[in-house]
Amino acid sequence: DNPILYCLPDTATITYEDISVLISVYSKTKKVNAKDISKYINDVLSSHRRMLNGKLPVDKYAFLFYLFDPRSTTSVYGALEHKSSSVYFMPDAESKDMIEFSAELREISAHEFYHLVTPLSLQSEELTGFNINSSPQMSRHLWLYEGLTEYMAHYSLLRNDFLSIEDFRKTFQRKMNNSEIYDKTVSFTDMSLNVHDKYKNEFTNVYQKGAVIALCLDLLILDQTEGTKGLKDVILALVEKYGKDKPFKDDELFGEIESIT
Repeated sequence: DNPILYCLPDTATITYEDISVLISVYSKTKKVNAKDISKYINDVLSSHRRMLNGKLPVDKYAFLFYLFDPRSTTSVYGALEHKSSSVYFMPDAESKDMIEFSAELREISAHEFYHLVTPLSLQSEELTGFNINSSPQMSRHLWLYEGLTEYMAHYSLLRNDFLSIEDFRKTFQRKMNNSEIYDKTVSFTDMSLNVHDKYKNEFTNVYQKGAVIALCLDLLILDQTEGTKGLKDVILALVEKYGKDKPFKDDELFGEIESIT
């Protein structure tokens, strides 16, 4: 849970009154550097600060970037969140313009950073006692941990004008279309409970249908409360009640959401 990036130093720091954020970059082609990337990370942090009522859920954080040569044979890339950092394995900017590179970097880092909220500040008992080396009992709420996180990443950028409404619409139309290739006969909660074995090939649908579920839930809550509450308000209320040291009971979450709304 404490990854290390070992390379010649190329770092930048973003400091707010309540948080210090380190950005460390290894760029294979040296097309971009930490100072360049810090501008895009600052966009993400400012977007999340506004969505989380001005307070980020950590006082020290690190973004670690390993940017590989896009001309290499590597085609798979992505990122992982940790308790106070996130690690990115991505193609360098050489084969794409900086507008495309910066947009992708914002979306991926916005997703990973929001994991500080879900699941690191809001999780069920199953995740609190998670042991990857055993046969862990899974939570039924991957729609929350990954789907909602994916939705909130795009939503925060949209609300702060780092993503246009047209690009937002296209992204979620694409997610709706992509979700069609998965098994539509299984509920998301059942898939989540059995994602290690029976439904392991369904996992990547959390970034497609999972995000669409969160969008639909947000619209439903906004409609039913006449715009006085959205999904982000529900999540903040749950974080206030539980937080990182108090897990919720897996089968009680839907009742909790109902009572709040």
